[in-house]
Amino acid sequence: MQLSAKVDNCQGMAEAVLDEVVPLGLALDALAAADLPTTAD
Repeated sequence: MQLSAKVDNCQGMAEAVLDEVVPLGLALDALAAADLPTTAD
């Protein structure tokens, strides 16, 4: 197997995973911001 093909395959998988995870992370951040008192300040 060529290394370049293997890298392309990994990048494609990573992009697919990010497409699923990023909206979920944003939703969780929004829920956390809405529900929890902010202690960062």
